[in-house]
Amino acid sequence: MGTQALGEAPSRRYRPLLAGIGAPLLLLVAVVGVAHLGRHDASDARTAPAPTGTAPQAIGTPFPSLVEPDDFTLHNPQAYGRIDVPQAAPQPGITLDIALQRPPASMPAAMPVWQLVRRYVDPRDVAERWGFGNAPDTLTTSRGSLAQWPQGLVVDPTRFAISWDAAPGIPSPRLDSVPRTGADAAHVAAQWLTAAGLALPSDAPATVHQTSRGLGAAYAEWLVTWPRAAPDQPAVPIDETQARVSSDGTLRALDLHHPQIDGGALYPLRPWQDALADARAGRWFAQCCMPLPEFATPGTLQVRITGVSLVYAEVDTTQGTFAVPMYAFSEGDGTAPGLVSALAP
Repeated sequence: MGTQALGEAPSRRYRPLLAGIGAPLLLLVAVVGVAHLGRHDASDARTAPAPTGTAPQAIGTPFPSLVEPDDFTLHNPQAYGRIDVPQAAPQPGITLDIALQRPPASMPAAMPVWQLVRRYVDPRDVAERWGFGNAPDTLTTSRGSLAQWPQGLVVDPTRFAISWDAAPGIPSPRLDSVPRTGADAAHVAAQWLTAAGLALPSDAPATVHQTSRGLGAAYAEWLVTWPRAAPDQPAVPIDETQARVSSDGTLRALDLHHPQIDGGALYPLRPWQDALADARAGRWFAQCCMPLPEFATPGTLQVRITGVSLVYAEVDTTQGTFAVPMYAFSEGDGTAPGLVSALAP
């Protein structure tokens, strides 16, 4: 990977896009880089003619766009006043003993806070893109109601969050062509999203990772990631869209979170050392750390932080909903990093 979140990015991308289902929706902890487009040649991908009668057709006439344009205007510094970031309840009866493997690189003194617009999206309009005509079930969470279809589609209508994960035997949306390389996968996935009215988050290049080489009976698959970032703030994307594309010519999975951005304002950041002190004291926005079956010291969880980076997270406040800079503390073993507000008091 090439470009990454500021500081020492976690060793594994934290996949937060539908974490809003029953938990705070983290907007981004994504490693953004140059796609491995030329790494795997066509011999990696097993391709086949499109099956008949088993999957929806590729989109013909494009659907109206569900995505409103973003406004990346920066207003006066700290234009939204003090932003009180809520804290997660600590794990009861557990003390974190945190050791930092090495300090991160230098961090910026200020970053924008972006205001997010809550705009209702009719879940049935989303389902139409998949060809689902049946009414959805309703799932009630602490953050509101979600619409879910038994085929695997979940929509959060007030946060513009969409999750699709194809289940065995469930038809997947067909793409306009059969991809053979990572470059093909990014191209056909972008075509499908555009035709579905789910515009790509920005003009930033996609990152492509081949998750299956298509050996044996399996098809090759690629994970395509598009970051969304302000034009002059590309280093730390605000959120991302991810699609998993198969060499059988179908869209196998989609994670999309795209609330409209309605301007921003620069806010000073506190030193990462202050955020680490909060983490050690159990004051997190989203607490880290993989629970262990037993402890060397009862009631104490030994934590080794291997990376510290700056990321954005979606935060609900009394002033509204914002994408707020956070320090992400990663254990580097594939577990989700813990997040602590980076805003200066």
